[in-house]
Amino acid sequence: MTENLSPPAQVEEQVDSAVGARLDAHHAPETNGRMAVCRRCGTQTDTPEGNHHVPSERQQVRSSEWLVAQERASRIDSARYFLTK
Repeated sequence: MTENLSPPAQVEEQVDSAVGARLDAHHAPETNGRMAVCRRCGTQTDTPEGNHHVPSERQQVRSSEWLVAQERASRIDSARYFLTK
């Protein structure tokens, strides 16, 4: 008997929307109006006008890593600011 160990589609959709929501909270999508890709982070958007980030399955890890890197850069900038005061 073989079990299906892949997560249900609902779980995958929630993960997709969670990363997209984190990106939306970080910044509004910036597109060129012709392509549904954010110029700032490279993640797909829902429309060429870019109302929301909608990362594909293969963009999940990269988008999460991008958010972590942005947070790290923000902390470094903040520390530098306080050290020079």
